[in-house]
Amino acid sequence: MKRRIAALLAISLLSACGGGGGSSVLPSAPSHQSSAPTKGVKMTLVIPPPSSSSSAKRPAYISPSALGAQVTVTGAGGGSAQTVLDLSSSSTICSTTNGQRNCAANVTAPIDNDTFVVAIYDTAPVNGVIPATAHVLGLSAMTQTITPTFTGSLVIAVGGVISNIGLQSTFLSVPANGQPQSVGIAVNPTDFGNNPIVSGSASAYANPITATLTETGGSGHLSLVLNGANVGATATLKQTTDTLAIAYDGGGSAGYGGTIALTAANATSESFVLAPMYLTSTSPYYASGSLGLLGPTLGVPFTVTEANAPLSNAYTAIATGCTNVATLSGVYMGLSNPNGSVKIGTFTATGGTTGGTGCSISVSDGITSIAIPTTNTPSQGSVGLSGQSIAEYVLPGGSPAPYAIVAGPDGRMWYSDFNSGGVGTITTSGSVTPYVLPDATYGALTVGSDGNIWGADANMVTIDKIFTSNGALAAQYHTSYGPVGITNGPDGNVWFTESSSGSGKVGYVTPGGTLTEFGVYVDSSPSPAGIATVGSNLWFCDDAAITGTVIDQVTTSGTITRVTTSPATLPQPCNTLAVEPDGQYVWATTGQSATLPSIMRINVSTGAVDQYTLTGKSQYVTAGPDGTMYVTEKTASGAMIAEIPQSAPSSFKEIAVPTSGATAYGVAAGPDGRIWFAEYNESKIGALSP
Repeated sequence: MKRRIAALLAISLLSACGGGGGSSVLPSAPSHQSSAPTKGVKMTLVIPPPSSSSSAKRPAYISPSALGAQVTVTGAGGGSAQTVLDLSSSSTICSTTNGQRNCAANVTAPIDNDTFVVAIYDTAPVNGVIPATAHVLGLSAMTQTITPTFTGSLVIAVGGVISNIGLQSTFLSVPANGQPQSVGIAVNPTDFGNNPIVSGSASAYANPITATLTETGGSGHLSLVLNGANVGATATLKQTTDTLAIAYDGGGSAGYGGTIALTAANATSESFVLAPMYLTSTSPYYASGSLGLLGPTLGVPFTVTEANAPLSNAYTAIATGCTNVATLSGVYMGLSNPNGSVKIGTFTATGGTTGGTGCSISVSDGITSIAIPTTNTPSQGSVGLSGQSIAEYVLPGGSPAPYAIVAGPDGRMWYSDFNSGGVGTITTSGSVTPYVLPDATYGALTVGSDGNIWGADANMVTIDKIFTSNGALAAQYHTSYGPVGITNGPDGNVWFTESSSGSGKVGYVTPGGTLTEFGVYVDSSPSPAGIATVGSNLWFCDDAAITGTVIDQVTTSGTITRVTTSPATLPQPCNTLAVEPDGQYVWATTGQSATLPSIMRINVSTGAVDQYTLTGKSQYVTAGPDGTMYVTEKTASGAMIAEIPQSAPSSFKEIAVPTSGATAYGVAAGPDGRIWFAEYNESKIGALSP
């Protein structure tokens, strides 16, 4: 048609605000009509039916929700004119055929070099005025010289105003396997009438979409890709044909990920998460993505992490073709810290009774999978000092008194030194490195979700973070009372107990350093001690002076309740706790104040307590790679290690520590399949080969 202003609809993406939402993106209209010479220019607008496909774009296409239009024309010399059009089906300027409205009207334009601005609204004019509550569906602007003899046609491409960005997915994961990956980010922008917007170079979005990448847990491994070109951390989508992707170089470490925020003027922002799935282990037997086991004595712990992953995506770990080659245990998948920034899963792969290949362990979050080729060559075992299956390593310098011991994420065992102050490490081959720290007297230790060592210092009344990389003191966090027990919680925070003269608290420190404490008010005279993660909560020992010894539970939100109800109290004092790998039972040591040398086993589901009499008084307890529990004992003549099978606890055996008169406290499973323990008064670290 001649003298027609053709309106081309553009792509959509964001949500415009209600009530005059269009005014913030509409150019200001002239405040007066000019008396300059004008000429009538014919304009025809075609409004398709609501069911029209967005792909059927043509030079007259505008939003199916269009009910009104305002055309403002401004001449270079200052002359201006404004026309408001009713595009509704009842309008006198419109006719309807098969649901399509064709609206034609004359638009007044100054005879000058003019700028035409067209705004399409979802509301028809009232008394010749677009209501303030109307929403803008599309905008366009062009210049044209209008002469007294002008007879040409005007074509104005309308850019759609995005009301909803329409991300097609908000989360995707990729395997962090060192290989480059690329993930497309798809959007389906719509206008305020929920109509898909289609745009081109001449009808670009009226409010373009800006994508901004933010990395967490590191930097330099993710970048945005716009139309096939790497553009870094920021990209702008201007039309339908623009493509957006995120490139991942395959690197980074556990906890790394990225979030892409998509924004457009007057629209609600949306975000997309890309989470590389990291599978890590502290064991030297997992290398280059493959696992080599050495029989039933060797268990290899694994951790799965994804930054910002939704908790609704559950992890799975499945062993295929692994009969008698490897088994999986302790599968706790889909945990997270309180703010949800890191999703965590853990499991242990343990060698079977026979050798073999063809075994594969598959770990998945429902989107991404990582396969671990697994082989097994059962070892024949070895004999240590004095014909026993225990080796002892002397610690250098002064008179170190090792107290607690944990397996570090660096493949070394970390111990606390109660005398010299500080911590130390010992490799599986026996190489020792001490780290003396100022004013440090650590009892219990744990490994935090941040990969650092955390210690409870009752002497300084602090929880301390120690860098795994160099053994230096990273931070100290002061508590109300002296901290006693410490553990890494199911939420990724470091949890601890604290006790002082019949008063007690439990609390946690986030990896970022925020400390929170909760008073233990369920007991009249609480005395919290050992603490351990049990499922999604934590249990802790409480030697309440009035009510007797009990087990209390604290949720990650701080709600404390009594676990032991029938019987109401434990038969012996409670010193430290450890959980069987399948999570069905909790073991409690008695410490030195016990009237009977024993260890207690508590059924998590029923609360029933079984007590097993030992030769010595139980000090610390830990789970071995195959579920066997190992207990350090203190006897009148020295130390012993009790080896208690999970399937038949009463059929335990006790192994004497070679050094006469030794006192053994902390105990932990090592990456080499041995059970490591601290010999407090002998300045030694021992290792039991099961």
